[in-house]
Amino acid sequence: MQKNTATHDFKSGEKFTGPRVLLVGYNGANNTGSEARLLTIIDDIRSLLGPHVQITVPTLNEENLRRYLDEDEYLHIAPIPSIFFFAIDKLVKEHDLVLLVEGSCYMDTWTSALLWAFLWATRSAHKQKKPCVAYAVDAGELSSLNRWLVKREASKTDLIITRTMHAQKRLEEIGVTAPLNSTADCAFTFSPEPKDHDFLTKIWPEVSNGVVGLAVVDFSLWPVVIRPWGRKENLYKWPYYFSRSRERMNTREKLVKGWARIADQIIKEHSKEVALIGMEALDQPLAQDILRGMENKDSC
Repeated sequence: MQKNTATHDFKSGEKFTGPRVLLVGYNGANNTGSEARLLTIIDDIRSLLGPHVQITVPTLNEENLRRYLDEDEYLHIAPIPSIFFFAIDKLVKEHDLVLLVEGSCYMDTWTSALLWAFLWATRSAHKQKKPCVAYAVDAGELSSLNRWLVKREASKTDLIITRTMHAQKRLEEIGVTAPLNSTADCAFTFSPEPKDHDFLTKIWPEVSNGVVGLAVVDFSLWPVVIRPWGRKENLYKWPYYFSRSRERMNTREKLVKGWARIADQIIKEHSKEVALIGMEALDQPLAQDILRGMENKDSC
């Protein structure tokens, strides 16, 4: 890391001498895993660099991010536009260390746009001679183009720490030459607030025989594609649109019926209530459709 030099605070204009760390990830999307990872990574950074380290979290969804992240003189939220290249370049320039903190980092299953954002941050850091580390990330399916981009751009990372040995091996097979290591996903160290330990009991006091949680994911939305225009109902955030087709809608319908059948079976055969859990906000409509398709709605 570069030697600390006096710089200016984003808002107050006051000078400080702490190192600046930029956390690039899927921040503010109401994604359970990303939220847990971000909070534990902030704790990790502070334990290593001290409580006065300056941390910046860029986001496309400022309002959502502020739901669980409190900004203060050492922690900054930086809204960025959906066309992110210049904004990321500027943020990299203002910081001493860049950390890629999204678990699903080197994959295009959800959308190439996310992958390109992470690779662009690495490219920008390399060009500006700023250290860049990928922390507890994963590697998955990639198109031929994205495999080539990962090989070229991820190799410019100073250190890649994967969250599984399988991910490390996959990056090696792609041809990534950056130093590689592996560890457990840092979300494992996440500890909920003590006041939230009885959360389910508070919101659902009628439960008596226990609850089975079903984490439902709407796979039919992905990948998000980039296009200048499209149907409003498919818009995620311009210029990103959800994939929609007759085949995908049929798949979603089968998913709804299958989950509804499983939930009813759990209720009938095991006398348990069922909680449908959206792993991020995008899964809420799917959960609502599953509930509508169930016979035992009162127990879900």
